[in-house]
Amino acid sequence: MKKGEKRRLVLKISTGFMVLYLAMMCIFTMIIEHEYENKFENDLHTSVGNVSSMLYEVQSRLWYWERMDIYQSPDEYLDEYFLYYDIKEPESEFNQMSYFIYDKNKNLKDQTKIQYSYYDDTLEVQENIFFDLDKFLTNEELKRVMQYISKNYTNNTSETYRVLIGTVEEQKEMIPAKLYIERVIWHEADGTYHSQIDPLTNQMHAMSNPSMVQIDSEIVWEWHNQDIKEDTKKLWEVSFTIPYMEKGYKNWEKWYDDSYLQQADYINTEAQDYKFVIKTQGIWEKRMNYTSLASYRDDIFQIQINATAYPYLAAINHLKYIYIFAFVACTVCVVLISVQVITMYDKRIALEQNRKDFTNAMAHELKTPLSIIRSFSENISENIRMDKNQYYAKTIINHVDHMDDIIVQMLELSKMNADDFHLIMESQNINKILQGLLKEYEPFIKEKQIHIIVTSNENINIIVDKKYFTIAIRNLISNAVSYTPLNGIIEIQLSQYQFRIDNTVHASKKLVELNKIWDMFYRLDEEENQKEKHFGMGLYVVKRIAELHHMKCSVEYTKNGIGFTIKW
Repeated sequence: MKKGEKRRLVLKISTGFMVLYLAMMCIFTMIIEHEYENKFENDLHTSVGNVSSMLYEVQSRLWYWERMDIYQSPDEYLDEYFLYYDIKEPESEFNQMSYFIYDKNKNLKDQTKIQYSYYDDTLEVQENIFFDLDKFLTNEELKRVMQYISKNYTNNTSETYRVLIGTVEEQKEMIPAKLYIERVIWHEADGTYHSQIDPLTNQMHAMSNPSMVQIDSEIVWEWHNQDIKEDTKKLWEVSFTIPYMEKGYKNWEKWYDDSYLQQADYINTEAQDYKFVIKTQGIWEKRMNYTSLASYRDDIFQIQINATAYPYLAAINHLKYIYIFAFVACTVCVVLISVQVITMYDKRIALEQNRKDFTNAMAHELKTPLSIIRSFSENISENIRMDKNQYYAKTIINHVDHMDDIIVQMLELSKMNADDFHLIMESQNINKILQGLLKEYEPFIKEKQIHIIVTSNENINIIVDKKYFTIAIRNLISNAVSYTPLNGIIEIQLSQYQFRIDNTVHASKKLVELNKIWDMFYRLDEEENQKEKHFGMGLYVVKRIAELHHMKCSVEYTKNGIGFTIKW
C-alpha cells in the first residue's frame, strides 16, 4: 500500500471519528448547558427571595420603631439595608449578580460594591467607619490592591497582606490621605520567636487560629492622596468585604469589569410591566434581570437585580475531563482501526499478489510439459518418426506424472491452508523418522557420493503430526541432496530443541536472497531442479508446516554452504 493511499485512508478514518466526537460532545454540552441555565435562573429566584425576606425584616423593624415614636427617614431606611452583607453569592463561578436600589425619583441610592471600613478607637462612640476607596483610586490602583488582598484567601498563613490607611475628615466625611500595603511574616507561636512591634501600627500582632505571631514586615506598595496636604500619623487597618473574591482574583475582576453588573440602567416597571427577563448576548453570555418594588410610608424603592451567567462555559468546565477522555479514546480508536484497516488492506493486496504470482507460476510450470505433450502427441498421431513413438510416449507419461505431482502438492497445500484443517498431534520419535528418510534417499546420496554426518541425542520425542512433520524433514533432506555437489557434505544435528541441516553448495548458488528462499515456486537452478523434479514448493511447505506446529524455521549462510533450522 502506497504512503499516499495510507495517508488518505487514515485521514478518512480520523475525519469520521472527529465528526462523531464533535457531534457527541456538542450534544452533551447542550444538555449540561440547559441544566446550568435552569440552575442559574433558580439562583436568581433564590436571591430574589432573600432580598424580599430582608426587606420585610427591615421594614418590620422600622414599623416597630415608628410605633415606639422613633421615626426614620427613607435615607435612614437605606442605611439599614446593606446589600452585600446579607446577600449570598451564587455558588457557581459562572454566575454573578449585583443588586441596585433606586428611590422614587429613580436615583441610585445603593448597589453591590466593595465595602471598606476600619475601626476607630479614638471616637467617643467606637464603631466601624465606612468609606469609599473607589472614588480615589484609579482602576489600575484598585486592582493592584485587590491582587494583594486576594493572596490572603489562600491557605498560606505564614505570609499575609495588611492594608493600612490614614484618613482626614472633611465636611463630616472621611477622606483617605495615604494607604500602605504591608507584607506580614508570621511564625508559629511555639516560643522560638516573639512578636515584634509593627513599625506602621506600633503594635504587636498575633493570630489565634492558628496560633501565630508576627515576626517581620515590609511595605510592598503605597499610595498618597495628592489633594491632601495634612499629615496623618495614625494608621488604621482596613477591613474588606469584596464580592466574589473568595472564588479568586480573576472572578472578582470579571465581576468588576462587567459594566452590566456595575452600572445598571433604571427599568421602568410600570411602563414595561414585567419583573423578570433573560437577555441572551451571543452564544456564551446570558444576562438576567429582576425588578421588585418596596415601600415605606410614601417613599417607593425599586430593587433591581442584574445577573450575568455563562451556562455554556460552565458546561464546558464541567465536561472538560470527559472531553479529554473522549478525545483520547477516539484517538486510540483511530489508531487501532487505522492499523487494522491498513493491515487488512495490505493482506488483501498481498493475497491478490500471491494469487497473481501463483497463477503465473502455475501457468509457467504447466506450460512446458503441456507444450511437450502436445508436440509429441502430434508426432505420434502423424507418424512422423515411427521409430521414436515409444520415446514420445514415455516422455508424455513422464510429463503427465510431473504435472500430477504438481497438482498433488497444490492440493496438499490447499488442504493445509484451509480453516478447518487440524493436525493429529502425537508423541513421535524423531530419530526413527530421520533414519527412515535417510534410508529413503540413500540411492541419491550414494550416486553423488555425499558424506553424511549425523549428530543426534538418543530417543528424542516431541508432539507433532507425524505425516506433515515427516514431509517437512523430507523436503529439507531432498533440498540438501539436490543442491549438494559431488563429494559434498551434509551435516545433520538433532537435539531436544531443534533440527538443523547444513550442506555445501556451489559458490554461485550463494547469491540467492535468503528472504525469497521460502517463496512458492522459487528455485535456484531451473535445469537442475527440472532434473530432480523440484517445483520450488518444498521450502514453502516446510515453513507452512512449521507455522502449523507453532515452530520457527530459519535459514543462514555457513562457511561452506547453507543451513536450515527448525526450532520447537
